[in-house]
Amino acid sequence: MRKPIIGIAAEKAIEKPGVFQYPWYFTIESYVRAVTLVGGTPILLLPGSPADELINIVDGLLMQGGMDVTPSEYGEAKLPECGRTDLKEDSFHESLIKAAIKQEKPILGICRGIQIINVTLGGTLYQDLESKWHRHYENYEDPCHIINIKEGTKLHSIFGDTLLVNSLHHQGIKELAKGLIPSAYSEDGLIEAVENDLIMAIQCHPEALKEKDEKYLRLFEYFIEKCKN
Repeated sequence: MRKPIIGIAAEKAIEKPGVFQYPWYFTIESYVRAVTLVGGTPILLLPGSPADELINIVDGLLMQGGMDVTPSEYGEAKLPECGRTDLKEDSFHESLIKAAIKQEKPILGICRGIQIINVTLGGTLYQDLESKWHRHYENYEDPCHIINIKEGTKLHSIFGDTLLVNSLHHQGIKELAKGLIPSAYSEDGLIEAVENDLIMAIQCHPEALKEKDEKYLRLFEYFIEKCKN
């Protein structure tokens, strides 16, 4: 049986590399490894081709972490606390999400992924969370707080009542988009995961925790199984 092909939406580099000073597109090795470990074949989806054509060649879409979402995409002016944004990248990612939904391809969102999914479907974001609870940038591979998972959700069937997660974000879901079900909350009430029949998205970075505990791969295993069907 052919392995599911997983399209990872490319992120644009924050800084220009090396001698040539050209921008470049990338994904992080931990996403590639997580997809590969659970039986998928990852490929990078780059701007330049129509989103419908890109989604047509994959079995599922992975929206990875990255920069902040442009506030104008959810009807707000950009605050000074908002980080680096790229409207062209937002538009590309939104087109991939819409195409995946249209073609009924499963979507897995991680960190920025959950945020751009929510915005694409009509939700809004906190541009800069007042709480420092969620900003543990130096501890990328260390879990730092618990999320409480809603009983009866798909996420609950994967992890149970609670999950210890890492946290590398200063933005989060404010108004939840219609059609998304909140499946987990942090102790300060922030939505930490959402889902529906096609979408599974989480605010933490499970791909960075898999080396310390294989249970975090369960999310990717669930995603790959959805892509097989």
